Amino acid sequence: MEKNLKVSELKQLCKEKGIQGYSKKKKEELLAMLNNTVATAARTHHIQKTDPENSLALFIPYKSELIEIRRTEDWWVNITEISKKLGKDFKYWKKDNKHTIATFEQMANQAVLYETGGQYSQTFVDIRLAIAVLTSYNKQFAFHVFSVYVEHMKNILEEHKKEIDEKDQALLVLEKDFTLLRNKHERMKKKRVHPSLERGPVIYIVDNPQKGLEKQYKFGISTDVNKTLQTYRRKDPLTKVCFLAYVPEKSLKPIEGFLIDKWEPFLVSSNHEVVSNTTICKLIADLKAVIELLGAPVEYATQDAIDTFNRSVLLEITDATIFFTP
Repeated sequence: MEKNLKVSELKQLCKEKGIQGYSKKKKEELLAMLNNTVATAARTHHIQKTDPENSLALFIPYKSELIEIRRTEDWWVNITEISKKLGKDFKYWKKDNKHTIATFEQMANQAVLYETGGQYSQTFVDIRLAIAVLTSYNKQFAFHVFSVYVEHMKNILEEHKKEIDEKDQALLVLEKDFTLLRNKHERMKKKRVHPSLERGPVIYIVDNPQKGLEKQYKFGISTDVNKTLQTYRRKDPLTKVCFLAYVPEKSLKPIEGFLIDKWEPFLVSSNHEVVSNTTICKLIADLKAVIELLGAPVEYATQDAIDTFNRSVLLEITDATIFFTP
């Protein structure tokens, strides 16, 4: 607690912490009241974790046998139990080492021992104080306890390191996907003398020309939509691109599977890639929803790029400007 605080400031702190009877206290008394509150809070923080019924067992070699000791999850050690098994009584050590305990509490900025209370009260101490106590009992035993603690902390650090490495790998994958999409975006911005669509893993929706009145659309996946469209146009030269979504190649099959299931009521029986009795707006909305559901990185082809491509290709066939509205 800061001793240079004014009496009025100390009283305000007492009020905020809910301490009673501070109004007529002097500065030294106010400091003592506040410090006692901090120490009590520190001990209360460990009440549940130092419950003997929930403590963990350790087996430490001592002479020709293994001594079982108990510790909490955050390494508060049952010093009462250990002392008894080593032929010692912790209450005498505690009585003779009050200055040591006070020093440890000051350095740790918290209480370093806790008594469970009750008929069979047990004392749990912070691992740092436990090593000091055990060293005074038996240096070899203290060394074994400390070695177990160090090994435990090494294992925790290894687990954390493994988690960090896994997250780093995931970030590298995301960075790779982002770089892929960014490069595609940069290439799409370049002017082409002969317009073509961006190459790469893509989910496409195209207008499937029919002589009848029924409107149909084709959908599918490709790693080069230009080649796919060349194949379509051998049969239907007026095929037009409606929508393109570029995603990582590993996401193509899962997305296609979702779409086939979702659009099953609209599929033309003779061709699993053709849907009818629906609108392009609904198909695009469904595709975006599936991509968002799977959490796949995505880049959508701009409408300007699609329109430019459709016009350039269809002009070669019809020798006229064809405007397309998806």
